Amino acid sequence: MSNVSTLSNEQKVFVVKSLASGKGVIETVRAFIREYPDSPAPSHQMLERYNPTTITGSTLSPELKKLFEKIYEKAQNQLHLVPNAHASMRALRLEDMYNNALIQGDHKLALAILAEARKNSEPFMWDPDAGDDDEGEEP
Repeated sequence: MSNVSTLSNEQKVFVVKSLASGKGVIETVRAFIREYPDSPAPSHQMLERYNPTTITGSTLSPELKKLFEKIYEKAQNQLHLVPNAHASMRALRLEDMYNNALIQGDHKLALAILAEARKNSEPFMWDPDAGDDDEGEEP
C-alpha cells in the first residue's frame, strides 16, 4: 500500500470531499481507484487520516479541515430535503461498518451490524399480507 506522502494535493482534496459528503472509507477507496487508476490504492487506515471526526484524522491540515467542515455541513443540511435520507445515510454507514468488520475477520460484529441494518430497514419492507400491492382487484 502507499503511504500518506504519496497522495498529491488533488488526491487529498478528492478524499476529503468524498468522506465529508458522507461516503464511507470503502466507498471512497473504490471511487479513488476509479478516479486515479494509475495511482496505488490507499489503505483504509490511510483514508481515516483525512476524516477529522476520527481520532486519526485530528492531525489533518487546517485547510483540509476547513474544506471537510464546509462540505460536511452542506451535506448534513441537505439531508432533510430528501425523504428517508437519514435512513439511507445510516444504511451506507452500516454497510461500511459491516465491510470493515469482515475485513478485520470479526464475524460476530458483522452479524450484529446485519441485525442493526435489518432493524433499520423494517419500516421500508413490503408486507405481502397487507393487501397494498399494485396488482389490483380481479373482476
